[in-house]
Amino acid sequence: MPDVTAAAGQGVIAPPIELHANQTFAWLFLACLAVVTVGTLVYAVVDARRTRSPLLALLILGGATFGAFAVEPTYDIIMATWYPYDLPIQLLTVVGRPMALMVVLAWVQIGVTAYIAYRMVIASWSVGKTLGLFAAMSLAEGVMEMACVRFGVMNYYGNHGTIFGVPLPTLFQNAGMFAVIGVALAMIVPHLRGWRWVVIPFVVGMLYLGYVLSCTWPNFLAIHGQASTPVFWLAVIASSVMNGGIGVAALYMPAAKHYREAARARAGMACAETDSAGMVQSA
Repeated sequence: MPDVTAAAGQGVIAPPIELHANQTFAWLFLACLAVVTVGTLVYAVVDARRTRSPLLALLILGGATFGAFAVEPTYDIIMATWYPYDLPIQLLTVVGRPMALMVVLAWVQIGVTAYIAYRMVIASWSVGKTLGLFAAMSLAEGVMEMACVRFGVMNYYGNHGTIFGVPLPTLFQNAGMFAVIGVALAMIVPHLRGWRWVVIPFVVGMLYLGYVLSCTWPNFLAIHGQASTPVFWLAVIASSVMNGGIGVAALYMPAAKHYREAARARAGMACAETDSAGMVQSA
């Protein structure tokens, strides 16, 4: 068992180190993640050749390194999340948090989802359509996390505002953060040339932490302060509203609106050209 003393201290509650994962479920879940990851890596190669851009590959690299071994353990301490020490294929223990291969593969998918969010923004998807897809993705991830909690693969400890073991703000957070990340990438990528691409592996992880700290601090205080149930639920509601609200607001930022307005302008020009062509033919 790893030394977890670094993961607890003054103002931070101790993790449930006695938690054990259901090994059958853990191995099956890891196998599914591995299969998806192989497909992801193949697609990343195809995408790099098609787009002549290293963006997706760098997002995957950042997820598998900076995200998994720096951002994840930090987030886990802040938001009281625990992955048991007996998950298959343990890799490192960071600040008292055991990081297994499963965490790395999950962060690969976070990188991929960030890329999808970016493509949606530059493809000028409407706000409603974008939020609908993010909500569906967040719901699917929420169900997956509920299963992981049920079989001991992860645990949100000290949290009294949960639905089947998953905190309510997390369901909003998973949707809102990708709206923020997608818009941020749409702002950053056009300015990347040469050595500037080195920032990309760190962008998603830093935005992730910044978003969580900004939007979920009431829940953090309630967890580590072990607030009463009524106060806890007030914190949960406040965190959920902030997580969802910031995500919606991001899609109305000038960078995101620029892509939608440009798409409408192109559609208007296409209609005008079609009408002109029709008038010429009639004449």
